[in-house]
Amino acid sequence: MIKKGPDTCKGCYFRNMHPAAALVYYMSLFLVALLFSHPLYLTAILAVTILAIISARVLKFWKIYLKFSLFMTLMIVLINPLVSRAGSTVLWSGAQIPLLDGLIISLEAVYFGLAMGMRLLIVLSIFCLYNNTIHPDQTLYLFSKFTYKPALIISLGTRLIPRMKRDFENIQDLIKIRGFDYTSLGFKEKLALFRQSVNALIYNSLEGAWQIAEAMHSRAFGSGPRSQYGRWLLRPGDLICLAGSCAVIAVSFIGKAVGAGSYEYYPKMEYIFGGSRLLALILTGLLIPVLTSWGWDHCRFLRSRI
Repeated sequence: MIKKGPDTCKGCYFRNMHPAAALVYYMSLFLVALLFSHPLYLTAILAVTILAIISARVLKFWKIYLKFSLFMTLMIVLINPLVSRAGSTVLWSGAQIPLLDGLIISLEAVYFGLAMGMRLLIVLSIFCLYNNTIHPDQTLYLFSKFTYKPALIISLGTRLIPRMKRDFENIQDLIKIRGFDYTSLGFKEKLALFRQSVNALIYNSLEGAWQIAEAMHSRAFGSGPRSQYGRWLLRPGDLICLAGSCAVIAVSFIGKAVGAGSYEYYPKMEYIFGGSRLLALILTGLLIPVLTSWGWDHCRFLRSRI
């Protein structure tokens, strides 16, 4: 059985970051990917995200997200040229097709589909980083000072899908241990066995919910003011990464407001290497946690300081 993400990257810098610094960093990556559609910006943000994934030691988990992202990117690249006719550089025009009013494939539509697929890959990669480096308890700790009940619901919700997936895999393993061979069963037998597995999964989930409720009741949850114990401290490295991420968010919004880093795919693609100064500022802030992680792994002096 695959271990959970936070355990596999134990000891890396991203796992030991303060949850506030890590969340703000991931938010900065997410906002930059959504604010700018410039292909050069998206390529640079994807490269930074991949470097962060490698530094966080969650590359094998990212491969699962990568398969889904590549499939969705392929679908976007195939569908967008069929429905978009705004491009001026026509690559191919064909016969009349129902509901499409003539097939016209333009170069701009292909590039726009690639850019949107790259943006999807960035967003899913950021979620991969979040799910495998920040434990739900850290998120609960971060927001519990302000809205502890919604934070608890969010924390329980983020645990639901991974736990159900793990329980379902355990149920399937138990079925195989008892001698059921899926290859020798027909469709109806497989469907009946799958229905039994789902019933066992629902029963197990309800039992888990009952245990959580008992644990909350035994700890007198909601009966009075909460006692808090802070386990995560803002260290110098966290402050540097937090400052860099906040600077990236501010620079991105200012640049978007003044039109820096803008890019138009239609009707004709613009020059791709424009607006590199703003990109250099953004990359400087986003690379701080990656460089800090490298120092954490390779330099004992820096590790003791950050």
